[in-house]
Amino acid sequence: MFKTLTLFDNWFEKIDIQKITFNKINGSFKYTHGEDGFIKISSNDISLNTSLYFEDKLFVAKIDKLQDKKRKIDANGYVVFNTHDNIKLYSSLNLNINDDIKVKIYLDADRNKLRYKVNQITNIKSIDHTMQMIDMPKEVRYWAYEAIKTSDIELKYAYGYLDFNNTADAIKNIKVLAIANNLQYTYNQKLEPVITKKTELEFKNGVLFIRPKDAYQYGFYLNKSWLKIDFSKKEELLTLFLLFKGKVTKDLLYLLNTYQIKLPFLQNSGEVDTNLKIEVNLRTIAVNAKGEFFTKKSNFNYLGLDIDIFNAKIYLDNYDVKIKHMLSKYKDIATAYVDVKFDAKQQEGFIDFDIKDINFKTVGIRLKRNKKPLKIRYTISKVQDNIDAGKSIWVYKGGNNISVSKMKILFNLKTLSAKVPLTHIDIDNKLSANLFGDIALKPIKLDLNLNLSKFDMDDIKIVQKNTLFKIKYDKYLKINSDKKLNFKIKDLDYVLDKIDVTLNKNIVNISDTNLDIKKTANLNFDAKYDIEKNNGSINIKKINIRDDDLGGVFYSQKNIELKLKSNKNLTVVESKQLGMKYIRKKDGWKFNCSSLNKIYHNSKLLRDNNISNGQLGIYQDDDTQNIKFILNTTYPYKFLVFDNKPITNYTIKGRFNKKNKNIFININHLMDIKIDKNIKITTNKIGINIDDILKYASDKKTDKKTNFNKSVFFKAKDSYIYISENRHAIFQDIDLTYTNKVINATLRYKNGKANFELDDNKIYLYGDGFNDEFMDNIFALSKFKGGVLSFSLSGTTQEYDALIDIKETTIHDYKILNNILAFVNTVPSLMTFSVPGYNKYGLEVKNAYATIHSKDDIFYIDNFYMDSKELDILGRGTACFKTNQIDLDLNLKTDIGSSVSKIPLVGYILLGDDTVSTTMKITGKLDDPKIKSLIAKDIVVAPLNILKRTLKSPFQIFNKKNKK
Repeated sequence: MFKTLTLFDNWFEKIDIQKITFNKINGSFKYTHGEDGFIKISSNDISLNTSLYFEDKLFVAKIDKLQDKKRKIDANGYVVFNTHDNIKLYSSLNLNINDDIKVKIYLDADRNKLRYKVNQITNIKSIDHTMQMIDMPKEVRYWAYEAIKTSDIELKYAYGYLDFNNTADAIKNIKVLAIANNLQYTYNQKLEPVITKKTELEFKNGVLFIRPKDAYQYGFYLNKSWLKIDFSKKEELLTLFLLFKGKVTKDLLYLLNTYQIKLPFLQNSGEVDTNLKIEVNLRTIAVNAKGEFFTKKSNFNYLGLDIDIFNAKIYLDNYDVKIKHMLSKYKDIATAYVDVKFDAKQQEGFIDFDIKDINFKTVGIRLKRNKKPLKIRYTISKVQDNIDAGKSIWVYKGGNNISVSKMKILFNLKTLSAKVPLTHIDIDNKLSANLFGDIALKPIKLDLNLNLSKFDMDDIKIVQKNTLFKIKYDKYLKINSDKKLNFKIKDLDYVLDKIDVTLNKNIVNISDTNLDIKKTANLNFDAKYDIEKNNGSINIKKINIRDDDLGGVFYSQKNIELKLKSNKNLTVVESKQLGMKYIRKKDGWKFNCSSLNKIYHNSKLLRDNNISNGQLGIYQDDDTQNIKFILNTTYPYKFLVFDNKPITNYTIKGRFNKKNKNIFININHLMDIKIDKNIKITTNKIGINIDDILKYASDKKTDKKTNFNKSVFFKAKDSYIYISENRHAIFQDIDLTYTNKVINATLRYKNGKANFELDDNKIYLYGDGFNDEFMDNIFALSKFKGGVLSFSLSGTTQEYDALIDIKETTIHDYKILNNILAFVNTVPSLMTFSVPGYNKYGLEVKNAYATIHSKDDIFYIDNFYMDSKELDILGRGTACFKTNQIDLDLNLKTDIGSSVSKIPLVGYILLGDDTVSTTMKITGKLDDPKIKSLIAKDIVVAPLNILKRTLKSPFQIFNKKNKK
C-alpha cells in the first residue's frame, strides 16, 4: 500500500473521482499535485472525511471525522506515511467509543511491527460495548469482561506491539495496568461475586491478573486472595488463590463444593487459616485443587454435634485428603485423636479414632478409664466398607459396669446400608440384651431386633425371661412388641400390653395401649405428639385409679383428652375438661386442679370425704424428698371454730416425704397434723365443734369398708369444745387417743378433770372439780360465782342420759331464774317468796342437780332440784338449745317457820307439814322465758345419791380401765 501511494506523486498531476460506489458505500476522491486533496466516504453506518496532502515525501492524512455509527465509534487525528525506502507510519488519534472510552492512541509502524500506546482522556466507564466488538471464544469472553462489573476504570498505562510475522503471539505483547473502582468480579457464575472498592487489573504476557484490595465474598474478608486468567495457553486457565482467615460457614461450604471440595461440617467459632489454590480449565472446566486448612482452636458442627477441634491441619491434593493426629472434643462428653487418609478418586481410605474419654453425664454413662484408648476404625473400600470397634467397658453412674462385645458392622457405601451383627450388652449381670439387624440409609430403613433377656435395676425389674422388641423404619419409625411386658417398680406390679409406637415425620403416635398398675390403676389410651412443635394430646379412653387405703381415687369410661406441651425446660399436661394442669420444670413439678367439682362424681375418695368443691395444688422441688400440697375447699363439716364462728372454708397445706412416707398437714394455720405410723394432732386457742365431729363419725360409721388401722393422738391447749354459739366447754389442755376404733380423752381446766370414752358409738363421760368460770361458759345463760361442777353421761351419740351436779355457788344474771323471781316479786300474794338482795348479790345455792335424757337435740329433764338458803326449786320439762325453746314446770318451796310464813292469799298456796309452795309454768325462749302460775301441785324428784348410783355406775368400769 505504501508503494502505491508514491505513484500519485510521481505519475499523476490530478485525479478526481467524483463518485464511486461499492456495497452501498459511496465515496469521492480528489488528488492535485501541490494542492490538498480529500477522501470522503459515506454510508448508512460509516462516515469519513479526510484531507490528503504530500509534504517532503510524507503523505499526510488528516482525519477530520471518522464515524462508525453501527459500532458507535468516533475518531479524529493524523496518519502520516513515510514513503522513503524505510517506510514507516505514524499516527495520533482521538478515539471515543460509545462515550464509555475516551482515549488518545499513538501508533508507530514499519514493515515488520506495529507499536501502540493508549492514554486515557477520562476514566473508562465501561468495556462491555468494546469487548462485544472483539471476536473471541465465548468461554474466554466471559472471563475477559462479562465477569467484571465496575463503576469506572482508571487506565494507568496501556501499550504493546504487533509483529506482522507472528500475529499469533499478539496477545502476549499487550501490557495494561488499570484500577477498577467498585469492582464486582464473578469468577464463578454459581457463586456470589467478589466485591471490592478498588481492584488492580494487570494484563501482561497474555495473562490477566486480578488483585482485589479489601475484598469480600459472602461477607468474609478475602485478605490476600487473588486470581489470574492465562489467555496465552491453548486452553485458557483460571487460577484462584484463596488466602484468608475465616469460618467455614454455609456460604464457604457452597463455594468449596462448587469445586468438588466437600467438607461435612460447619464452624461455630474460631478461625481457619486457608491456603488453597484452585486451577480451572476454562474450556473443559476441569479443576485442580491443592491446599491446606489449619486451625489452632475452633468449634465445628459435625452431623449435628458441636465439636471442639485443636491443632487441626487438613491437607488437600485434589482427591487425596489427609488429617494427622487431630485432637477433637465433644463438649465434656468425648475426647479423641483422629487420623484420616482418603483417596476420593479410588474411594478408599480409613478414619481412625483413638478415643481417650467418653462421658455421657446426663445419663451417667462413661467409658471406663484405661491406659490404652478405645480404637475404632471406619474402613472405606470398593469391596466392603466396615466399622471395627473393639470390646469396651462402660461405667454407669460410677458403679455399674456395662460391657459391649466387639463388633464389626458391615457397611455398603453404594447402597448406604449396614448390617449390625449380634451384639451382646451386659450391665453387671443386671441387664442382658442382644441387638442385631439391618440399616439402610438411602432411603433410610431400619429392621432391628432387640431381645431383652434380663432387666433388674433401679427398683425396676422385668419379670419375664425374654422380651423381643421389633424396631422398624420405612418412611416412619415403628416400635412394637407382640407380648405383654411384665415389670415391677419396687413392690408394685406393672403390665404394659399392646406396645405399638410410631414416629411419622415429627409425629409420635401410641395406639390403643393398656397399662395396668396392680392395686393402683389401669388405663387404656392413645397418644399423639408433635416433636417439632413440642405439643400433643393423650386420649384416655378408660381410667381407673384406686388405692387400698384411700379407695376409689378416680374412675371414668368417657374419653378424657389431655393436652401436652413440652420442650427442654418445660412440660405441661392439661385437661380443660377436668380443670387439671400438670407442669414440669427444670427444678421441679406441680399439679393443679382448679375445680374439684368437675371430678367429684368420678372420685369415690372425694365423695366419701365430702370434698365436692375447691382447688387442689400439689408440687415438688427436685432437690427435696417432699411433695407439697394445698387444698382450698368449703367443707360441710365445721370441725373447727375460730372467733366463736364455725369454720366452713378450709385451707389445708401439707407435705409428703417420699423417703419415709411421713405426712405433715396444717389446717388454716390453726391445727398441725403429722402422720407416720400413727397420727399426731396438735392445736391451741381454737374451738372444736363436737356436734359436727360426732356427726362426721356417725356418717363414716355407715361405710363398712373403711379400713383405718392407725392410732390417733390429739393434743390441744387453751381451747374449748364448741357446743353452741354461747355454750363452750373450755379447757387448758385435752389429750385424746383413738386406738382400735375406741376414743379415750382427758380434759383439764384448772382443778377440773373429765374423762371421755367412745366405743362402738357408745359414749361415756365423767367429770368433776370444774369451777365457776367453766360453768359460765358451758351454761351460757347464767353467771356463777364460786362453786364446783361435776357431771356424768352415758349412752350413744344419738341418745344419752346425763347428770349435772353443782355445789356451793351463787347464781346471778340467769334469765330463767331472774324471770322466775321477778314474777314472784310482782304478785303481792307471793311476796313471801321474795329473796332479799337477789338482783344485787345473786342467789346462793347449796346444791343443784338435774338428770337429762337427750334425744334428737331435745333435753328431757326428769329431775331438777335447787337447794338455796330460803328457797328450794324442783322441776320437770324439756329444753332445746337448737331451737332456743323451753317448757318447764317448777315447784318453789320454803319453810313455814321462816320469815315468809304469813300467807295473805291461801288460794295460791299449798300447806304442808313444814313447808309452803307454789307452782309455775316456764315457756318460750331460753334466753327470755315467760312465767305464769299454775294450780299448786307437788313435783317429786329423786334424791341425788340415788341418781348418782344409777348414772355413775358405768364410770366405775371406766375408771377401772384408766387405772389399769
